[in-house]
Amino acid sequence: MTLITSRVVSGENDILQLVRDYLLKWKIEEDFKYKKQQFLLEKIMKN
Repeated sequence: MTLITSRVVSGENDILQLVRDYLLKWKIEEDFKYKKQQFLLEKIMKN
C-alpha cells in the first residue's frame, strides 16, 4: 500500500495512525455511498 500525505511522519506510531485514519475515511465514504444507493439519493440530487 502506498499513501501520499502532507503529514509529518516520524515513526512507526505515526505510520500506523495514518493507516487507521485512511481506513476510517474509506469506511465512511463506502457507508455514505451505500446509503445514497439505498435511499435513491442519486436520483433526487439529479432532479
